[in-house]
Amino acid sequence: MKICLFGTYNYNYSRNSSIRDSLKRAGLTVIEVHREIPNERMELPEDFTLKKTVYRIARKIKLYSELVSEYKKVLACDYVFVLHPGHLDLPLAWVLCKLGGMKLFFDTSISPYDTMFVGRTIAGRTTIKARAVKLIEGLLLRLPDKLFTDTAGMKDFIVSTFGIHRGKLFVLPLGANERVYTPAPGRTEKNKKIRVLFFGLYSPLHGAHHIMEAVKRLQDEKDLEFIMLGDGYLKDSLIEFKNKNKLKNVQFIGFMPEPELVKF
Repeated sequence: MKICLFGTYNYNYSRNSSIRDSLKRAGLTVIEVHREIPNERMELPEDFTLKKTVYRIARKIKLYSELVSEYKKVLACDYVFVLHPGHLDLPLAWVLCKLGGMKLFFDTSISPYDTMFVGRTIAGRTTIKARAVKLIEGLLLRLPDKLFTDTAGMKDFIVSTFGIHRGKLFVLPLGANERVYTPAPGRTEKNKKIRVLFFGLYSPLHGAHHIMEAVKRLQDEKDLEFIMLGDGYLKDSLIEFKNKNKLKNVQFIGFMPEPELVKF
């Protein structure tokens, strides 16, 4: 059985790599028809100006022409799976699936509407921009035959917000890629501090502000050290919180690729 991973998804995103490796270990032949889009910040109102939006659309169209050029690879598969982030890849994937008589799957573990207008409040939920994003996302989610989410909460959100039939959604929990993350030898150093690690994008839903509150409460525990890895639009406010409270038991480090993270 052949399954095509299709679109402009983030190749190195940990969830995508876990899904890809799991499919291979299950004995499926995985064909990738993929073009990478460089990561860029999409968190603040100034990231969604007309100029930047037009540029992103033009870039997508160019990449779609490259994806279409590999249509024979797609049509030779039994299923098509669009990974994250891939909402805007769905119309093209849907057309190819209709031409080839294939089923279309989509991993919708992150909702653009939820991220931009619920979690990050780029604009009010009643604004034209928010309503437009909600409408478009709802229409796109109707294209795949099956949808996958990472939590039961996200499944409930998609059902209640976009009116998607509950039977169309399946929960595929987050997990660590066992090919990448393997048990390491125990530490033998004596009097070594216990390190508490956070790795993420500092989105409100990641709860990093709660971690910083815990750091403040535990600042007198000399055997504890907190390490915050990653980048995101809340990072500056968290560093400001650290400086304001003179917290010496926490350090901030920028984004770290997964291979380096494993060795950290």
